[in-house]
Amino acid sequence: MPGRSESARKAVHLGAGGLAFLLAYLTPLQAALLAAAGIAFNRFLFPRIGGEVIYRRDELASPWRSGVILYPTSVLLLIVLFHDRLEVAAVGWGIMAAGDGAAAIVGRRIGRSSIPWN
Repeated sequence: MPGRSESARKAVHLGAGGLAFLLAYLTPLQAALLAAAGIAFNRFLFPRIGGEVIYRRDELASPWRSGVILYPTSVLLLIVLFHDRLEVAAVGWGIMAAGDGAAAIVGRRIGRSSIPWN
């Protein structure tokens, strides 16, 4: 069921993006640890507790190259790069979360053909 799987994936993106609001209350170190915990959770625990619905087939074969791992890695990079301006990291995180979900919705509603590299 690709539709159900992709919808679940987008819901996880949006939900994880909501965690960006926590950056207002965390120190840079705490924020970086949160992102690192997200990487570890997505890599080691998530597949065991139902994440196989979220992972695509090719991602299960090489999880370190999957979006499920690269997403929190990108968040960690934002936090490290903007450690003195966590609000900038939060905005970048929110854009990633909302942008991915919105692109999927728009693509399903008005998309007629796939982009060749997609």
